Amino acid sequence: RPSRVESKRGASTAACAGLAGCVACAHKVCLGSSPRTAIPANVRPEECARFGSAEPNRALAGLRVLTVGDGDLSFSVALKRGGALVAASTLAASMEELERRYPAPPLRAWAAELGDVRFGVDATALDARLGLFDRVVFNFPCVDVADGLDGQNPASRAADRDAVAANRALIAAFAAAARAVLHPHGELWITHKTKPPFAWWDVAALPPPPLRSAGAVVFDRSAFPPYANRKAHSSKSFAASDALTYVFAMPGRSRRVPPTLPDPGPDPPP
Repeated sequence: RPSRVESKRGASTAACAGLAGCVACAHKVCLGSSPRTAIPANVRPEECARFGSAEPNRALAGLRVLTVGDGDLSFSVALKRGGALVAASTLAASMEELERRYPAPPLRAWAAELGDVRFGVDATALDARLGLFDRVVFNFPCVDVADGLDGQNPASRAADRDAVAANRALIAAFAAAARAVLHPHGELWITHKTKPPFAWWDVAALPPPPLRSAGAVVFDRSAFPPYANRKAHSSKSFAASDALTYVFAMPGRSRRVPPTLPDPGPDPPP
């Protein structure tokens, strides 16, 4: 498990936890590990002092980024304000449908700020005519159904095999389609929760060859103002303190754009 992620905002998640004593960040940093010192019970992410800051995140400044399925456009806006060249934010729904789902955010103003927002685009059928991107990003992908379909049977709390299979198929199909718009030196980022039922999806193993896993970093929502992770058919948010961003890349890519994590090695022998 990763131990830290640089937020590029003057303080990393680890620094916020260690120096400022932020409980929310401490839980992100220690995700999946057993720290020597007990951590107090987790708190809402809004209690992090960095949450809601207007300071932009410049981690992707100057890079061409394609965001996929960014329902209320808030993650795209966060990257754009940090200097990323967000050339397209692809959404399956129309603007009118998004306004019904997410009435609070200023969607039309954000769309105008971004300048290039594509609607009605299937994440599993990305067209090479979109261009090539340094980063292709999909946060919290899931099957787009009104009642939710995360892989857990709400009655029994046991695994719903069909739901798990449907979500795994969605992510695998997206990763395969993303190759058409990913620059040879680029990276595919898929962010998701890691607690059950999401742990059953095994996101790290889903993208097909030749894409290889380069590892994962802790996802810190506080580092991307004004981002708010939302449900597919509701303006409600959800807990994401257990989320990781899985990074995938092509083996042997050039170093023209610095990688987020070390390059994946060559394919193992058969």
